[in-house]
Order: sequence, then C-alpha cells, then structure tokens
Amino acid sequence: MAIKSTLPERYSDIIAMYARGHANSLDILKADFVQWPPKGLDIVRPPDIDIQFKSMYKSAPGLLRFFPTFNSMFMMFMMFKSHPIATGIYVGLSTLNKVMSLRGFVRPGQDSIYLNDAYRVFAGSQRGRRLISHVLTHEYKHVVQGRDRKESLSSALDGDRLGIKEMLADGTGKYEKYLAEEYELQARLHTIMVGVYHQYEKMPATPYELMAALHSQGVKLPKSIVRALGTKSPGIKAQAFYAPDKELFDRYADKTALDGLNSVFDSLKKESVHDFTVRVLPFIYGDMLELYGDRLGHKRMGHGHNIQLREVFYKAADNYRVRDAELKKQPLVTQEELQEVQEYYDTALEVVGMMPKDDAVDLGCKIIRGDLYHEYGDASLVSWRKGSLGEAAVNAIFNRDDITARDGHKLSQVARHEQAIRRMNNDLRNPRSTPSSARGDGKIIRSMEFVA
Repeated sequence: MAIKSTLPERYSDIIAMYARGHANSLDILKADFVQWPPKGLDIVRPPDIDIQFKSMYKSAPGLLRFFPTFNSMFMMFMMFKSHPIATGIYVGLSTLNKVMSLRGFVRPGQDSIYLNDAYRVFAGSQRGRRLISHVLTHEYKHVVQGRDRKESLSSALDGDRLGIKEMLADGTGKYEKYLAEEYELQARLHTIMVGVYHQYEKMPATPYELMAALHSQGVKLPKSIVRALGTKSPGIKAQAFYAPDKELFDRYADKTALDGLNSVFDSLKKESVHDFTVRVLPFIYGDMLELYGDRLGHKRMGHGHNIQLREVFYKAADNYRVRDAELKKQPLVTQEELQEVQEYYDTALEVVGMMPKDDAVDLGCKIIRGDLYHEYGDASLVSWRKGSLGEAAVNAIFNRDDITARDGHKLSQVARHEQAIRRMNNDLRNPRSTPSSARGDGKIIRSMEFVA
C-alpha cells in the first residue's frame, strides 16, 4: 500500500525545517521517509549531524558562485566596448540563468547547506514544495558523505573508487561526467528512493528489488536485466511488487534525478552498461543504506560483509593508534586529548557490536591473523596483542550474545594456529629462552573458549 493512502506527505515538514534554518540529519531522514526506520531496513547507526541551512545571497561562498570567471569577465569587457547594450542584456540573462540553475551546494567538510532562496517563492504550491524538498535532501546527502569521509577509510567523495570514469564513452560532456561522479549518483539515488518509498512503502532489499524499483521509475536498464526481471522467480516477484503506477509516480518521483541517472546511462560505453548496472549501482545503493545506518546495507546487495562499518572500525583504530602514540611522547596531556583518544577507542568497539555476527567473526579472524585490510580505502592493520585495541575488539566479539559455540571454535582455531606460529618463530629467534609452553601465551585463548 502506498504512503499516499496511509501516511501524510513529507513536504510540509521539510519546508518547516528550511524556514527554521537548521535541522538534525535524523529529522531530515524522518521527514524524507515519513516513518522511521523505513520498512525493510535494520537501522543501527543513523547519522547524527546538526545541519544549518544558509542563504547563498547572505554568505561569501554563495555569492562567489554567481561571479563569472576571469576569462569570462575579460571577454565581456572586450564585448562591452563595441556592443554595450547587447553585452548588458547577455550579462543579465546569463546571471539570471545561473541564479535559477544553481539550487544548492555543500562545501567540503562543512555541515551547512547553502540554498538558493529564490526558490522560496515556489513554496506555496505542491510542485514548488516538492522541488525544494528534493534540493534540500539531495544536498543533505552530501553532508552525510562528508561526515562519512571523516569517519571511514573511504567514502563516495574519494574520487573514482568504482572505476566509473573508464566506463564513460569518449566525448562525454563535462556535465554528464559530473553526474557520473559516485557522490552525485548516490545523492540522486537517495531522492529517487525517497520517491520509491512514498510509492511502495518499502525499500528495495535485494539486487532484484533494486532493479525492479529503478525500472518502475523509468530508468534505462539494459535489456538483459529487464529480461531477467521477467523470467527469474525473484525478479518476477520484485517486478510485481514494484509495478509502475503513473499517478503515484507523477506525485512523488524526483524526475530531475531520474533524468540525471538516465543521462549517465546514455553516456556509458556499450560494453560497460551491464557492469555499471549490476556492480556499480548496487554498490552505491548498498553504501547509501549503510549511511542511513542499516546493519546489512552492502550484504543486501551481494557483498561478503558490511563495508562501511568495517571502514569505520579501521579508521577509528588508526586514529586511536596514532593519537595514543603522540600523547605518550608529550610531557603533559590535557583531559580533552585523553577524551579524544578514548572516543576513537570507544567508536571502534561500538562498531564491532553493531556488525552482523558473521562480519564480526570474520573481522576477529582478520585481527588474530594480522591481515592487512585494504578494500576501497587506505590500507590498515589492527594487531592482536596483549593490551591492544585488537585484543579488546576480539574479546568484545566473543562476548556478544549472538556468538555461538561454533563461532567461538572458529576464532579459537585461528588463534591457536597464530599462537603456534608465533611461539615457533620466537623459539627460533631465542633458542635459549624459556619454553613457550611455560610463558602463559594461551591465556587469551582459554578465556575465549570459556566465553564461547
């Protein structure tokens, strides 16, 4: 049943936040989806960001967006000397076009959204409120991406981590390249899915459901994907649920975002369309779900584990290790500095508790083995030694309520194997030292087995 029949529309709440001049990120999500959490998601770590709405016309960053470049000013000056009236008309029209085309933006690393207040005149109509809502929630997504960049080893803002640029055809225009940036695709996918949720009251939770939902909105999916939706059982079921409804589509869809996504499809090399559809879009969508706070975002889209939570864990662990080492070299340490280090430590352990169980066990094995983590972001290694964050993380995994005896046995086997190797290496390096069996190296293992 569509939200139209059961829940109020979101536009008035978004406009009220805009008029107030600030909102928490969770308030925006609640307004976007009307109900929170959205059906079909398991929210464990929603973004908590206080966001300010600022006018472009009352801030230097906003006004600078309307100024022409130096080259443009030089050309206009040269034109003005011979055609002053024509140049004046051209400058006026081009400025008006820029004013109306630039709806909003976010500066990197800031929690402020700069909005074009000229659009306030449209707030009296349903269409105008919808437009303002789409602009605000699109820019909100960039704020969340910026926060994720601070918290994670990688984010949608970190360049071309998915290889999209290589998929674009030669001669692709500058604007289409901009639309194909991962952060722009994700922001548009967010407003598209807000529209989908208002039409169907359920977030896509599988790759088939994602494709069916996009197809229902008129996205130009490759014919092979459309055929799979119509012939395979999961696809048939998903397509039946996300059956197009023109009335609801016209009322809720973000058609501007859909046009942008279709422009990207039109700009792809023919041989890249399928890969973009089945690999890139599900990754961006899964990442988007995790930025909502969904426990299973990437796993829903077929990945082996929840990527964003793991990225947050390793980034927090890296920050803790670096700052802890720095503070140990300082003769005096303030309470604020100690609190900063403690927050990194706490964040890492907190994220371990939020992970799906299988992800947590896999992470524990990586820590025990001393594996280097290197997926989409910077490389990172969390070691397993006495008194370390790695030891605390492994013990936290063992202490989770959902860890079974089989999970504990798996971790213990890995730990035994690694300890045997370490003992052997230590004995080879120190043949006259005390036998390893008498040194108490198995203390952590025995405690793990007891917990399990």
